[in-house]
Amino acid sequence: MGLSNWDTYALSINGEPSDGAISDGEVTVEVYKNRLYVYDKKRKFPNSGVVATVQHGELSYGPFNILAKRSRYKEGIMALVTMGDYDATEGMIAIGAYGYEEDEFVGILPQQIEELSLWLRELKDDHDLPMEKIPDLLQGQRYNQGDAFFIGTDEAQTPVGQVKETVLSKIIKGMNDKETP
Repeated sequence: MGLSNWDTYALSINGEPSDGAISDGEVTVEVYKNRLYVYDKKRKFPNSGVVATVQHGELSYGPFNILAKRSRYKEGIMALVTMGDYDATEGMIAIGAYGYEEDEFVGILPQQIEELSLWLRELKDDHDLPMEKIPDLLQGQRYNQGDAFFIGTDEAQTPVGQVKETVLSKIIKGMNDKETP
């Protein structure tokens, strides 16, 4: 399962945990692997529902303003998504990145959070963002995207720098542990 290789970190612009998606009921912006997908219930494309994919840059769609930048770490994306203008009170701060280093699943790492923090400070100045304070990014949770698929985001979440063995790894390990006749 391809999602089991990817990790997501997300929180609201108010510092509350997020599942990596924000929606107004019609349009949804979601972290998917190392990019953002934009879904629009009114304008579905066959077999996907995705109307836009954001890899980096700036996009306004429906009520959302999306700022995204490629991370230096693990093929990742960093994103600030606000509902309404940049002075909005609803929004999401997120990272989507490859979860492995070498052969070990490590998830989102503290240095990725530091890079995100620096980028948000730059955005605050460059875009005159009225975010009075950037939330404590270490309050955000990370989760393996494949685990969220199998057991739900809430159950899959852990603090940054703390990971559990992925569900898929447990399944594969269980298959390998069984003796074959």
